[in-house]
Amino acid sequence: MVPTVINSLYRAGYATMHPAPPSRITGSLCHAALLLIAAIVAISPAVAQSVNQPPALTFIPGSSVKLYQVNGDCEWPEWDATIINTPPACKPTASQTETKADVLGDDVPVAFEHNGELIVTFGDTIGAAGYSPWTNAQNSFQWNSHDPIARSTTANAQDGLALNFFLSGNHGLEVLPPPQPDGTPVAMGADDVPSAGVSINGQIYLGITTGTVTVAMGDHDRSNDYSVLTTFDETAGTFTSGRTISALPNGHFARPTFYLAAPGVLGTPPPVSPEPVVVIFGAGPTARNVYLSIIPSTEFWSGTDQNGNSATRYFAGMSQGQPTWSSSEANAVPLLPLDPSNPGIPYVSVLYSQPLALWVMMFESAGTTPSSGMYLTYAPQPWGPWSTPQLVFNACRDKGFGNFMFYYYASADQNDCPGAMPAGVTSAPNSAGPAGPTAGDQTKNVPTTTRGIAYGPALIERFTIVSGHTLKLFYMMSTWNPYAVVLMESDFTITPAPSTGPAATSALPASGSGTGGTFTFTFSDSGGFASLTVLDILINSVLDGRKACYVAFVPGGASAGSVYLVDNAGDAGGPYAGMTLPGSQSVSNGQCTISGAGSSVSSIGNAVTLTLAITFAAGFAGNQVFYLSAQDATGSSGWQVQGTWNVPGSPGNGPAVSGMSPARTSSLGPTAYTFSFADTKGWQDISVANILINGAIDGRHGCYLALVPASSSVLLVDDAGDAGGPYSGMVLPGSGSVSNGQCTISGTGSSVTGTGNTLTLSLAITFSQSFAGEQIFYLSARNNSGQNSGWQAVGTVSVP
Repeated sequence: MVPTVINSLYRAGYATMHPAPPSRITGSLCHAALLLIAAIVAISPAVAQSVNQPPALTFIPGSSVKLYQVNGDCEWPEWDATIINTPPACKPTASQTETKADVLGDDVPVAFEHNGELIVTFGDTIGAAGYSPWTNAQNSFQWNSHDPIARSTTANAQDGLALNFFLSGNHGLEVLPPPQPDGTPVAMGADDVPSAGVSINGQIYLGITTGTVTVAMGDHDRSNDYSVLTTFDETAGTFTSGRTISALPNGHFARPTFYLAAPGVLGTPPPVSPEPVVVIFGAGPTARNVYLSIIPSTEFWSGTDQNGNSATRYFAGMSQGQPTWSSSEANAVPLLPLDPSNPGIPYVSVLYSQPLALWVMMFESAGTTPSSGMYLTYAPQPWGPWSTPQLVFNACRDKGFGNFMFYYYASADQNDCPGAMPAGVTSAPNSAGPAGPTAGDQTKNVPTTTRGIAYGPALIERFTIVSGHTLKLFYMMSTWNPYAVVLMESDFTITPAPSTGPAATSALPASGSGTGGTFTFTFSDSGGFASLTVLDILINSVLDGRKACYVAFVPGGASAGSVYLVDNAGDAGGPYAGMTLPGSQSVSNGQCTISGAGSSVSSIGNAVTLTLAITFAAGFAGNQVFYLSAQDATGSSGWQVQGTWNVPGSPGNGPAVSGMSPARTSSLGPTAYTFSFADTKGWQDISVANILINGAIDGRHGCYLALVPASSSVLLVDDAGDAGGPYSGMVLPGSGSVSNGQCTISGTGSSVTGTGNTLTLSLAITFSQSFAGEQIFYLSARNNSGQNSGWQAVGTVSVP
């Protein structure tokens, strides 16, 4: 019976499979943008394959350098070297923060994106009052260790980070949240500082670390610190206090770091929903590792779900290759591969690199030893696996001491960084480098005897550069003496190097169902976002411009551009509809309408993020695929499959494809996939359920299999795609496996069940490395009456 079933499957299904017809988007066009569309289609009529395995990052020794000082009016090395002169030498800073905001010095910066701007907060600020040796400015305002907040539109690190502080009179606006809803004051004394920030739907949220107790001048007890969520109103310059996030001594998020993960970034389905999700990394004054929690952004402010329960989920470890989550903070486990005796991780900063598909973390290992300083680690997901941390800045090794950080030793045995001293100088006591200003108790933190410390890193995502084999990271860092924040650069070798030129990175959400929604498409270029000339999005069941929602976007700057929608015939010669972004117009064809309201574009570094508000026509019902491509002056990325979307239609009679989960993955596996089929006559009426995993509807060199529900048999077609054989088969449940050149299906972890009208097939699938690229899951079902659902694209996988 098995050969008969296979041959029947071949006649009913495989015989109709063929590569998608080439698009008709050809011909000469009067508009330059659409000329480029035609060129892309002509170059790449088939789905291009790409390898998306996350790369490795290796620190380049000697690449960590100070670029410039962020705060104050003058660079301290030049000023302190001539401090006895009247006036001392001044190498101006880009922002002139003392003159403009009475910000002479501060520490622990926090940086995050908000509405196209960079928002930056600082901690424990000092101004002109009491610091006459270090400034010519006159201002009697007393900061009292309070903290300012600033904004910047600087796009490139090399241009100099220009900060514009929110002001209150003749000084920077102080971050002074009111009491929490229960009346608890939010103290903002020494070491009580903003430690995190994120922008959600145009609202700025700050995580405040508070609770520090001053035992004596310069002596602070942080053992009962806790974090409070607040909001900031830019227009009014006011703050609102909300819930407590975490509290010592048992909490792990007293010093949180926030990052907003766009839909799809955390996988499909996401660990929590709805998306986007706020990812929270936890450190603190007593931390020996970093911890992780997540919460839907819609529940971030309240902290509770619709039932009044905690909406936060804490990473509780891995099980069978998947993260596990707990609603209890007590179950949170350490995230990084560190020795438990690590001296401490008081500060952490995180960004997500879209071009590399990597989460990048920089943290401080506390102390002044040869192993202390700034460390970097990276991972494909927030829960890991995180790489072995690499020391990227040490004050001695990387020549901070004696250059832009003060170096002092009272006795010869304390001279643990002799390279910081001028050649031949070893006598004690002695020092080198800029001395002062210092913060706090000036009898304790004496400028001429207080050694500098590197601490408080803050990665600046918009400055990140990916160029060929090199990653350039830019971050702010505090130096203690002088009491300053400096901008640093550290470089890394990328192995293997990401593809150069243009790339289509992602479509988010990468799966789902509905008559429309807001979709975010990301593209990148190793030459920077300005190198991208045309970005294409084709939404259709196959790679065919006819009767498709086929869009071209022509960038017109970092936050503007033109949207062109090709007509139903798929002929870029016209007619077509166009509109500009930002704008309130709309464009339509027979398949979709794109509204300017709700659509936008933003560009940072190498990446362009295009958000489109799309409504699908009723006649476009079915399972559609997101095909993306990008072009610059050097060429095209080719078409890349980045997701699927179901446009619901009227239910029919007979067999149908219901869907799969997860619908978007990026792994060789083994991964447990669940496929659902249905039949209006009951699941027993389904005679054959087919699954084809390939870049197009083509059984050759695909992971192509059939399920025969009557016998619970799984049959895997060979590499040639010939259902006549040879093939491999097994019965579920079972412990065997079947393989071809593209995939292996394991009986362990696989099952088949039927209930009512629904047939559910779970398969443990491992892909071969030779199958690398963007693959589509096509499903179909046939019943005993010969009715066939036809092939339906329901998911995608990026095989590394």
